[in-house]
Parts: sequence; C-alpha cells; structure tokens
Amino acid sequence: MKKLYLLLVVLFIINTCYAQDDWKVYKIDDKLSIKFPSPPRRSGDGSLMSVDKDSSAYIVMVSDLGDNVRNADSAKVASIFNNPAAANQLKAMIQEKMSGFTMNDCKKIDWHGFPCFQIDGAEPIHHTKFYCKMLVINGNLYFIGTALPGNRDEKVKDDFLNSLALN
Repeated sequence: MKKLYLLLVVLFIINTCYAQDDWKVYKIDDKLSIKFPSPPRRSGDGSLMSVDKDSSAYIVMVSDLGDNVRNADSAKVASIFNNPAAANQLKAMIQEKMSGFTMNDCKKIDWHGFPCFQIDGAEPIHHTKFYCKMLVINGNLYFIGTALPGNRDEKVKDDFLNSLALN
C-alpha cells in the first residue's frame, strides 16, 4: 500500500511540474486559437506576442493574402504548398527578416486538413532556437513562431505550437 501511495505522489508531482496552469487560450481570430504563457500584446499590425519569465518569445502574425487566394479552391492553395520554390521563398523571407539565424529547409505537413509549412533555425552567437508553422486558411497566412534561449527546454515550443486549434 505504501508503494502505491508513493507512486501516486510521484505521478502527481511529475504532472504538476509539467502542467501549463498559467497558459491561457487566446482567440487569434474567428478561425484559430492558441495558448500563450502570459497575456499577449497586440501590435499595430495585428500580431500577438508574449514573452515568458525565461525570455522565450511566442509570436502569432496574420496576413491577408487577398481575394485571389480567399476565393481560390483548396486544391489551388495546396498546390502552392507542394511547390518547392514556394518553400524556398518562405525560407528566404524568414532568413532575411531574422538576421544572424540559419534556417533549415521547410517541411510540408498537413494540419487539420490545411497545408502547412514548418521551419526551424538557430542563431549561434546567443544560442537562440527558432520554430514556426505557417498555414493558409480562407485567404489568411498564419505565422505561429517561437524563439527560445539555448538553455530552454524545447518542450515549451511543443506546448505552444501544438496548442494551435480551430475555433
């Protein structure tokens, strides 16, 4: 009986250590929600950003791609994601905006039936790691990214990126 009690206490402690009690769901728009570790700030361009106590940054940006994409069928949008040139353009765009980072190749995945690119990279001087997902839903390009100090457990990256949900 003592062993069972000890096992339950250990499991409770482990679960408590990994709990995201302070992470809260925030609605990005009428399509998507995501969990942030602290209340995000909304900038003038509509992006959301949150920084936690360990200096990890969590960012969500939404860009309207216009009526041509909004009115296109899903097969046409998916064909863009199947084009290696599009992946290389996205990688180059991110590389240009994130001076000092080296980006790895984009990986195409399926996210709840929507085409999605994942990309990660690193900045060697400050040992910062970067991870993001980019997807298109109804004419909007969603950029969901996080930058972590090198000593930070990468589990928080998964906690953030995997918390993305359809409304």
